[in-house]
Amino acid sequence: MAGIAPKSAKLQLNGLKQASTLDLEFSYLDAPFDPRCIRSCAIEYYFGTLTEDECARAAGDVVFLPDSFVDANGVLRSNRRFTGWVDSWEVNVKDGNPATIHLQCRDSRQVLIDQQSPPQLKVNTKTPLDKAIAN
Repeated sequence: MAGIAPKSAKLQLNGLKQASTLDLEFSYLDAPFDPRCIRSCAIEYYFGTLTEDECARAAGDVVFLPDSFVDANGVLRSNRRFTGWVDSWEVNVKDGNPATIHLQCRDSRQVLIDQQSPPQLKVNTKTPLDKAIAN
């Protein structure tokens, strides 16, 4: 699946001590699932621009951003701006308007921020990070 084009999105990039957040809303009809049956959901958010040629080829259709692009220096870069988990979602049904789904998301840093650790905990810098955290 290519993805879902949101109707609106708000990305808040925070520092190391607070997880970044993403609020987005998209049409209920665009959802490839019934939100009532989902237990957890991961999300990737891509943001960028299209070239004039890419827009011309679309001719009115919804165009999805490519995953990556080559910048002016010839370096391959990613359009991915957020990876995280959906904390909450709600279905909005208003009279006369199409139904939408609103998602509130946080990035994966929240798992580490919420974790309680003993005071004066030291992590061995020679141990891989995943093993150090597991210990």
